[in-house]
Amino acid sequence: MYRRRLALAKSLDLTAMVDVVFQLLLFFMLSSSFVTQAAVPVDLPESSHLKASTAGIEITITADDELRLGGASISLEDLRSRLTDLSREGGGVSILGDRGASLGRTIEVWDACRSAGVPVAGIRARWKEGGE
Repeated sequence: MYRRRLALAKSLDLTAMVDVVFQLLLFFMLSSSFVTQAAVPVDLPESSHLKASTAGIEITITADDELRLGGASISLEDLRSRLTDLSREGGGVSILGDRGASLGRTIEVWDACRSAGVPVAGIRARWKEGGE
């Protein structure tokens, strides 16, 4: 009696695995969100000692000491009420100050954040060439 031996496939079919990997790649690319900055022109000062800021809310101080929150102009009083709401949510703040902005206005914003109980992650700057 002769038995036929079944020939085992000597190569693996990777088509299904490639399809799944491609679909996962598409899913993560399309579901990810990208960070966008507001279109307010701000000349940030340079610093050779930078730390990454992880704050979700950015308060911008322009060269003429105008306050902007999310790209929209806002008064200091309105900012204080928004910061009070933000403190209930538990978010942090990052301050972007133009090089021409006054130190007094920056301190007013910082003080408003502290009064509302919102942690300030820091003041943003540009990386200075030749820094550490």
